[in-house]
Amino acid sequence: MNLVTLSVSQNFTHHACANSANFTTNNVYQRNLDNALSSLTSDTSIRYGFYNRSVGQNPDQANAIGLCRGDFQPDECRRCINEAITRLRQLCPNQKAAIGWYERCMLKYSNARILGVLDISVEWGLANGENASNVAQFNQGLRPLLDQLRDDASSGGSIRKYASNRTSGSGFTTLYGLMQCTPDLSETDCYKCLDGAIRKIPDCCDIYEDGDINEISTVESLQYSFGIIKEATDDFSENNKLGQGGFGLVYKVNNKLQENYNLVRNTNKKPGSNF
Repeated sequence: MNLVTLSVSQNFTHHACANSANFTTNNVYQRNLDNALSSLTSDTSIRYGFYNRSVGQNPDQANAIGLCRGDFQPDECRRCINEAITRLRQLCPNQKAAIGWYERCMLKYSNARILGVLDISVEWGLANGENASNVAQFNQGLRPLLDQLRDDASSGGSIRKYASNRTSGSGFTTLYGLMQCTPDLSETDCYKCLDGAIRKIPDCCDIYEDGDINEISTVESLQYSFGIIKEATDDFSENNKLGQGGFGLVYKVNNKLQENYNLVRNTNKKPGSNF
């Protein structure tokens, strides 16, 4: 059975190693991957927070991309991606494909094509656990903001597809939103991805004041070990169960793993991944 392990750690917000495709030490793919990653952020003229590099020829070609949140400076961005390179290679030492997220940046590499490819085979969501006092009123302000962000981000150019804004309304505090695609995606693919994420919010975070939906590209399956899930949810305690959506049961994670976040127990595996 091929597994992809998604982890919550004190370093990465999330990371996934594609255990279905491994390489041996010092083989051609490893050399190509080391070359791609070591040179990924070498072009200091890039000011828009997106880096990509491909080294070698198929079937040993190594492809890598790094993306920073659109509101961070270039030096900060490169530092974040370089830290992600070091950490992800430690966590996924012989996997041909892996992905990792910090709050400020993400890194992904694979032996399969990445650039310009949209793959929404697996999704995950996070909510902060703080309930909105008036859900209907909250959503009334939220949806126009999300629609605007989707339109603005997807219509961005080939170097940045990013949008952030805020809105307010009676009965609740200011709402902040941010959406971003890797800029190598077409406007159509970016729009499709972000619109799909918006549609997932009711399944994940409908009653919460803070949510984060991510479309994870090229991940075959997203699984925690049963022991980790059991510990994170205090043995699936009813006291930790927050609700149920289209992805399954939603539990609040205890402080041992990630304070103030929720673990979405996803039992739906989608086919067609490149991982």
